[in-house]
Order: sequence, then C-alpha cells, then structure tokens
Amino acid sequence: MPFTLNDYQQLALRTAGNHGDFERTLIYTSLGLNGEAGETAEMVKKAFFHGHELDRDKIKKELGDVLWYVAVMADALNL
Repeated sequence: MPFTLNDYQQLALRTAGNHGDFERTLIYTSLGLNGEAGETAEMVKKAFFHGHELDRDKIKKELGDVLWYVAVMADALNL
C-alpha cells in the first residue's frame, strides 16, 4: 500500500506539539515554513551565484522541514 500525504501528516502531527490556539499555530507554522524555504533558497543561490557546492543532503533535510511545516499548517486549516 503506498504511503500518502495523509499518512505523512499524521506522523508529523505526532511531533508537532501544542502551540496554543489556531492563530498561534498558524503563525508558528507560517514563520517556520518561510524560514525553512528561505534556507533552501539560500543554499541554491550560493551554489549557482557564489560558487559553493550544492549540498544535496542539506537540501534534502531542509525540504523535509518544509514538508513538516506544510503538513502541520494544513492540519490547523483542516486540510
């Protein structure tokens, strides 16, 4: 049976913790998502414009963090 985004979301929620009410959860996940996406973009920028090596393992970790924030935010929004 394939692993679905719903499966991932349920696993992500096990480590999400409680950030308070809906508004605080949305703020927390939105800021976290933006931060992780920014880290990913910065690595790509440095690789292509500053001559750094593209570290695929670090990008993989950052993309995992992005996915976690998306999953938790989607849950807060009942998606």
